[in-house]
Amino acid sequence: MTRSRIFPNQRHGLGGRTLTVVAKTWDFVLSVSKVNGHDVYQGFIMDIFRELASSLNFSYVLVPPVDDSWGEELDNGQWDGPVGMLTRKEADMVIGFFTITPERSEVVDPTIPYLFEHAAIVFRKSGARTDNQWTFFIQPFQNVVYAVVAGSMVVMLLLLLLLEKCHQSLTRRRTALSDRMTVFQWAAMNFEILLAGLVSRPVQQESQSRASRVLVMTWLLFCVILTSAYSSQLTSSLTAGQQDLPFTSLAELLDQDTYKFGVASGTWTSSLLKNSTVVDYRRFYKKVLEFAKEDPDVLSSDILVHKMKAIHEDYASLQGSSLLSSAWSIESCGRLTVLPEKLSTTSTGFYLQKGSPYTRIISKQIGLMVDSGLVTKWKRSSLPQNTSCWHEDDHSGRVIGLADTQTAFFMAAFGLGLALIVFGMEKLFHLNSCRSGSIVH
Repeated sequence: MTRSRIFPNQRHGLGGRTLTVVAKTWDFVLSVSKVNGHDVYQGFIMDIFRELASSLNFSYVLVPPVDDSWGEELDNGQWDGPVGMLTRKEADMVIGFFTITPERSEVVDPTIPYLFEHAAIVFRKSGARTDNQWTFFIQPFQNVVYAVVAGSMVVMLLLLLLLEKCHQSLTRRRTALSDRMTVFQWAAMNFEILLAGLVSRPVQQESQSRASRVLVMTWLLFCVILTSAYSSQLTSSLTAGQQDLPFTSLAELLDQDTYKFGVASGTWTSSLLKNSTVVDYRRFYKKVLEFAKEDPDVLSSDILVHKMKAIHEDYASLQGSSLLSSAWSIESCGRLTVLPEKLSTTSTGFYLQKGSPYTRIISKQIGLMVDSGLVTKWKRSSLPQNTSCWHEDDHSGRVIGLADTQTAFFMAAFGLGLALIVFGMEKLFHLNSCRSGSIVH
């Protein structure tokens, strides 16, 4: 007798059973709309659930939750929201963007996670540019870069003058141009050539020395690299701007008095604050409770309430990182930013009744979908468009330092070496010409 004969329906999933499933909508991950009087659910969570129903051979009836809560334990020991519906056996399963927490797992059974995310603090950017307008166009480079470039120009002038004089002495000829030019005039002409290279303006070179011309050409290449770096950094600064954040860590947020902050009640971020042993998390939640006495919206379970407060007020909201790819980015692109500090990471999944015989089967199928990449594919396909402006590292432009431009200076050093080689070849050529009794004019 084999296992398949004892349990013949095992290979048929749930055997065509009909499950009552609570669908907790949230942002782009699971939404509902009316079509011909019927509720139509969409989102990548619905993609996961439809695949589960098809693969495991069960049908379902989707029902809304009895209240707006995600599932919190009440003072009387009962649970509200979809979790409470499971504990009261009013539903077989709940789907949505549910965080797997130890508290919930004591009263209901979670599936294995289908997604991981971290907590993020979202708040409004500063309205005014903090750059000094008088020095804005010199800010792309550090001061040491400008100093080294100026020093390089002086060294180049001296080298060009030296090479030209050596060339005249070597060839024993003076041109009409060199006869009527003083050292100062010669230096001024070469300074114009070097400066023209920095501003990408072509100037005809009058030098007769091949070594000088090679040196000038490598200087021009040096200038191309340098000006490209400057132009790209300046463009980035003009487009995005450099702004100082009012705070850069959770501790700084807690110590300031300008921004209020809150968290959506019933979510995993709310549970994180209430049950965490981290001192700053507990301080955060204590202050939120104080703010709630005057402004109950800081504990609203509606995510959109927190979004509008963050856009229009000095307000910071603790949310899951999925918001960085959600509809928040469409309406608030360029207006909100994210605290650079990474906070706690958690996992999301579905819940079933405690001791449900379906938990293991459904979890196994979710694992197969995660491993195959289907969950990632569905999530990407359901993301709203124009989310590229939501980058956590886009707080300010980085000033270019000397190490960032070292390739350009290496090119200048290479040009100097090449010019010396050319000069040495010129010298050998003229020495050979002198020995043969002829000087090339």
